[in-house]
Amino acid sequence: MKLRHAAAFALVVCLDACTTKSAMNSWIGRPDSQLITSWGTPDRTASFPDGATVDTWVTTWSDDFGMHTCRKTFTVGAGGAVVKAEYSDCKFFF
Repeated sequence: MKLRHAAAFALVVCLDACTTKSAMNSWIGRPDSQLITSWGTPDRTASFPDGATVDTWVTTWSDDFGMHTCRKTFTVGAGGAVVKAEYSDCKFFF
C-alpha cells in the first residue's frame, strides 16, 4: 500500500513539473512587455552590458515540511524577447 502512495506522489510531482516547465517555456519568444503585463513587476531584475536582462518572480510559503521559495526566472535577450525560462522549488505552486 505504501508503494502505491509513493508511486502516486511521484506521478503528481512529475506531472506538476511537466506542467510548470511547459507553462514557463510558453513565454519563450514572446516580448518581455507581455510577460510583465501578465505577471506584474518582477521581484528582481538584473541587467547585463549586452542589453540582456534576467527577471525573477519570487513566492515564499510554508507547509508542514518548512519554508519554500519558488523562483521563476526569465532571461530576456537584447531584442526584448524571452530566450530562456527556469524555475526552482515551485512544486505544486505556480
